[in-house]
Amino acid sequence: QASSRLKSGSLLLLATSRYRAMGKRAAAKAASPSKAKVAKVEDEFTEECQPVFDLIKQADLSDGCQDMLLTVIPFCLRGSPGHRHEFQHKMAQALEKVSSHLEETKATTVQQAEVAVQEVATQQAEIAGKIAAAKSTADEARAHHNTVQEALSAANKAHSEAAAAVAASKESCREGEEKQAETTKEKAEYGQLVADTWSTLKACSIPGKQWREREKLIKVMTEMLKKIGMTSSLESSLPVALKLKPEERGAFATKTVEYAEALVTKHLAALDTKLTNFEAEAATMAQAVTEAEASLKSAREIQTKCQDQFVEAENSLVEKDEALNAEKNIENSLGSKAQEAKASLETAEGALADVKALIAKFLTLRDQEKEVLPDLQATETDTAAMEATA
Repeated sequence: QASSRLKSGSLLLLATSRYRAMGKRAAAKAASPSKAKVAKVEDEFTEECQPVFDLIKQADLSDGCQDMLLTVIPFCLRGSPGHRHEFQHKMAQALEKVSSHLEETKATTVQQAEVAVQEVATQQAEIAGKIAAAKSTADEARAHHNTVQEALSAANKAHSEAAAAVAASKESCREGEEKQAETTKEKAEYGQLVADTWSTLKACSIPGKQWREREKLIKVMTEMLKKIGMTSSLESSLPVALKLKPEERGAFATKTVEYAEALVTKHLAALDTKLTNFEAEAATMAQAVTEAEASLKSAREIQTKCQDQFVEAENSLVEKDEALNAEKNIENSLGSKAQEAKASLETAEGALADVKALIAKFLTLRDQEKEVLPDLQATETDTAAMEATA
């Protein structure tokens, strides 16, 4: 490329010196138009050459070559193609090569930008597939997480219910034990009542002078009998019968005493039956406690297992969501990258279009027929003189 630049620079330098010589000879012509008209034509043509100047400035040339081209090209493009001399054609051809190279460079940039756009599009397609797969995996993890969470909720509920069942069964045992103790106490009280108070009252063994003590015992006995279902008639007749000695009691009084005694005896038998039943109930309640505790143990094991599964599902879901978010972040970055690549492509395409437009204007200036004033065109004598100078 350096050799090409050197060769082009030498050619341009030679052409510049010849064009200046041509200008001096042309100025010696006698039949020249007015200076004002010549200057006007030159200004108009220089303005027409502005796209060519822009084209030269974009070319990859050294500063020296660029300056020489900017100086030479207006002289090269003056006149119609058929009236230009050899050096004008050579300079036009040189600029055409520079233009072609510039167009190729811009086209290469466009191709590279297109490749970049396609690469980003490929990456976006790949990341879209990865996101779809990651989302599917995350959705599966979330569904599993929800299932495990529901199982844990059910296990927690079952554990609470099992714990409540244990507490309830133990409370039943406690209440049963309390009732058993109360029944045992009650049996002892009525047994003591029969052995002491009732036996004394039935035998009427308290001396008459101790009637206050007897009244007190009768009252105690009556109160105890009232608790176990003594009727009002018995309540009123029993104190009278107990004040009589056994041999002094008539048939009614005797029946009254017997009835009262039978009531106590029946109550004691009921208490014995109740205590006997308590033993069976206590065994049943103890078994209920054992079963409830076994159920609680099983519920606790299931709860622990569900908790472990929930923690595992929770961690897995977090991991899958993080993976999905990571892919989405890549997708977002590719979106920006795609915009940049698209903008670069549009810029490259615009630059290529601009260069093509400038080249088209250059070719139009090169190929179009023009009317050139005498002072602005080289004669055969000038051309011969320039070649002799060369």
